[in-house]
Amino acid sequence: MTATDVIIRAKRRLGQHFLRDERILTRIADAAELAPGDTVVEIGPGTGNLTTQLLDRAGKVVAVEIDERLQPVLGVLETTRESFRVVWGDFMDLEWASLGLSSQDKVKVVANIPYYITTPILLKLLQEPEISRRPLTEVPPLAERFVIMVQDEVAERMIAQPGTKAYGSLSVIVQYAARVERVFKVPRHVFVPRPQVESAVLRLFPRHEPPMRVADPRVFFRVVRGSFGQRRKTLLNALSAAAFVKADVAAACQAADIDPQRRGETLTLDEFARLAAHLH
Repeated sequence: MTATDVIIRAKRRLGQHFLRDERILTRIADAAELAPGDTVVEIGPGTGNLTTQLLDRAGKVVAVEIDERLQPVLGVLETTRESFRVVWGDFMDLEWASLGLSSQDKVKVVANIPYYITTPILLKLLQEPEISRRPLTEVPPLAERFVIMVQDEVAERMIAQPGTKAYGSLSVIVQYAARVERVFKVPRHVFVPRPQVESAVLRLFPRHEPPMRVADPRVFFRVVRGSFGQRRKTLLNALSAAAFVKADVAAACQAADIDPQRRGETLTLDEFARLAAHLH
């Protein structure tokens, strides 16, 4: 039994859009650069179209699927491919340890993330809030790379640079925790049902240490989120509204050599780190 043998109607509430185009599926699998010794965690295998390509390339695939209507398809794949296992449930509710991975596994994550829950899944993969409490050097990455398909607008935000419209707290947090590459755009017509927006495939390589010195991750994350909390406000006003003392913000800006009248969307990662180093 294959995906073509069973008619599965996509559930809107789960954000399901099944990818059917073999060329796109191959390009996603190529982006993961899999080897026989790799273990793949696939989030949202759907009808298994990409899963079969991953199984042909990797040593093992552990899939996480919330929609139990897909058991007729994925269950058959489980019985015919010894290297495949499905964990049924909502990825957001699962502990990573429940996937049964070993510390020796060379893990890569491949995911077609539903648009409505993109940011929560992404932050869970990057281990936020853990990385917002402890130095990045103390938080081992869950995988050596993530290959994810997301809404193109979200992809733009993840790779955005300071001074651009798309640049925001998500840009800073993602780029702090990982090196990000856009691989290719995915047109709407390759999905069933067809979504209303374009998609993009990204590769993320989790960092073992940040690209700049961060004195205290907790303060750094507070500063980043506070700076973008009210985008049209200056740093001085935005951070004051985010529970920092206004006089302290002014002093920190002076010490970090940053104009307090600038807006958060103009600051680089290094400038955020410098500013945070003078706040508490």
